[in-house]
Amino acid sequence: MSTGDPYEILDVRGDAFATLKIVLPDKPDPDLKEFVSRWPAGTYDPRQLVGV
Repeated sequence: MSTGDPYEILDVRGDAFATLKIVLPDKPDPDLKEFVSRWPAGTYDPRQLVGV
């Protein structure tokens, strides 16, 4: 029975690496600039959720 895992038939397990590319418009929206200026820098650690 298949689990829907695309790597199931290859029997491959491990880390998956991805590259995130964020592309902003040439002329930023004023609301976007305001939102980003209030963004807290470096305060979120996703590892805390899993106890690492």
